[in-house]
Amino acid sequence: MFQIELVCDFRESFPSKFVDGVEVFNDHPKKDSVLEILDAINEIGYPCNIFGGVPELLKASQNNNRYEDKIFINLSDGLNQSYSRVQVPMLCEILKVKYSGSPPFVAALMNNKHYSKLALNELDVLIPAGFLINKHTQLKAELFKRLNFPIIVKPNTEGSSLGITLKSVCDTIEEAHLQIENLLAEFEEVLIEEYIAGYDVTNLVIGNKNDIKLNEVIVIQSHQGLINYREVFGIYEKANKLSTRLIGEEVFSSEQVTKIQLTSEKIAAHIGAIDICRIDYRVTDSGDIYFLEINSVPRISTSSEVGFICSKRNISFKDVLQYYIESVLSRF
Repeated sequence: MFQIELVCDFRESFPSKFVDGVEVFNDHPKKDSVLEILDAINEIGYPCNIFGGVPELLKASQNNNRYEDKIFINLSDGLNQSYSRVQVPMLCEILKVKYSGSPPFVAALMNNKHYSKLALNELDVLIPAGFLINKHTQLKAELFKRLNFPIIVKPNTEGSSLGITLKSVCDTIEEAHLQIENLLAEFEEVLIEEYIAGYDVTNLVIGNKNDIKLNEVIVIQSHQGLINYREVFGIYEKANKLSTRLIGEEVFSSEQVTKIQLTSEKIAAHIGAIDICRIDYRVTDSGDIYFLEINSVPRISTSSEVGFICSKRNISFKDVLQYYIESVLSRF
């Protein structure tokens, strides 16, 4: 039996974010959440330890350590650099160890909202119209004329709603320019795209092609209501839990839920996601499904979507971890 090593960089090691002068949490996993996973995996019957995070992997690679009898479970968002979610899979590749989740190139693609959308052009998947800029881009009015307003301005390579506030939704080019300027002062790339009114939907998928073990659709209801006309689920709303989760069937027909699930499986297979991913959508009132982004390291905890799924489906947290570990082990 393989020894399982949890790879994680704890929330407590990072500074919190500030939004409009108000401190909100950073979205790395809490140490208590990782300890919860550790205990559950040991109770299932797999020997499990906490290995550490990116610094420990770096040290191991510098020392040329070998771990032939171990499997590394990646729970980390990495450190604070751009494309931080690529750091753990890249270091695991350097160490030549067995590890969970998507490999470096796929993780990098999933961490880039714009290019993950381009990768889906071959599929029959709806994508908001938009364009990508950086600090060297010459902004021309023609770029905006291709879009229907309102538009949303957000960081391209950040997850966890970083850089997204109510000011992200812009009705004019002038508002967009101001928001772009603010974001480029902090982030390297900014994505501008049409704001899609509709339901906020997230879909957690555990498993691999032809062996999906869990596929659950969740609708996020804001304090304004189910359908979002200008609302965003930004870092402030996320930090202060200003939303309610609903299982897909509480909002949509079973046919619509199945359509979302099949869309997610198709996207995951096409991009090359391995073991686990979470895909975010906007679903319009008429039922159109717009892909927004895909997360290579969705949070696993009893307070995340996983815990909500457990309570709604009457399954245990250990059951979900078992699905995840079985998906990983099946590849080795």
